Amino acid sequence: MSHTTNLFRYLNTLSSEELHKCLLHNGVLGLSYERSDLLPSTHAKDAKTQYLKQWQQNQGYLKFLSAHAQQLAAIDESITILKGCALLSDIYVSSLGARFMSDVDMLIDATKRDAVVKYLESAGLTSSRKQTWYGDAHKVEMHGVFEGIQLTVELHTKLFYHQDNFEFETVPCHQFYKKMAPEYQLVHLISHFCFQHTMQKLYWFFDIALFLESHHKTLNWYLVNEIARQWGVYNSYCYTLGAINQHWKKLAPSIQGRFQHLIDEEFLASDNQRTFKYLFLKLAFKDSVKLNFKYSLGWLGRR
Repeated sequence: MSHTTNLFRYLNTLSSEELHKCLLHNGVLGLSYERSDLLPSTHAKDAKTQYLKQWQQNQGYLKFLSAHAQQLAAIDESITILKGCALLSDIYVSSLGARFMSDVDMLIDATKRDAVVKYLESAGLTSSRKQTWYGDAHKVEMHGVFEGIQLTVELHTKLFYHQDNFEFETVPCHQFYKKMAPEYQLVHLISHFCFQHTMQKLYWFFDIALFLESHHKTLNWYLVNEIARQWGVYNSYCYTLGAINQHWKKLAPSIQGRFQHLIDEEFLASDNQRTFKYLFLKLAFKDSVKLNFKYSLGWLGRR
């Protein structure tokens, strides 16, 4: 990978302070220390500190998973590790500090939720009392400390709010756990980044780009396409692959969203959720008009 991506060139136009703020906000300051081939470097000391902090945090997360693996598997053998922790066994396996993480995400059997929560409470975690809404009703957030590491575990009883059933295949992950097979994992990463979070953090964009760098030659793209349709996230799938091909590297089939031209490097790196473009694309990324408005009204009601 060279410094010729559109995204790299855009970031390189920022002042040193603007770049530092952008990388920190987007969760890629630590990655910039480890992978200067992917990101312009700035504030090297801060970047190294962030990298080492993330390495310690992520190592703690993995130790927690290992310490409780057998007990959790006995309660729910279907537990599937999602997003960041799953990627620590893949594209970040040799550079744990490169991936910013705020929690451990687990997909669990909804009928086993109370038993899993009870076990984690016995391990010292407490459930969050924050009010949930339509978009988060399928999650339970738990907090605690493990070997001096502040820990957050987010339990999901389904992948996203808009469907009850999401079929997928799994492969082993972190001993006693599972993660999604690559085609399903790719669609999940895309859906989380685009469908759920409207392309708001660069570290999720980098997850997808680096995952494709590693797996694009072996993926069954027909299956990937079918998964996106079955999961009701096809628009997000098209927009995200269009963004990867345009702003990173041609790694995916040449598909894009209807308003793909609105997704530029500045949008990918921005944290402004109040612009008309952001609100418009938030709707455009959804497959259902009815779902658009139901979600958006709930989302705006929380702001």
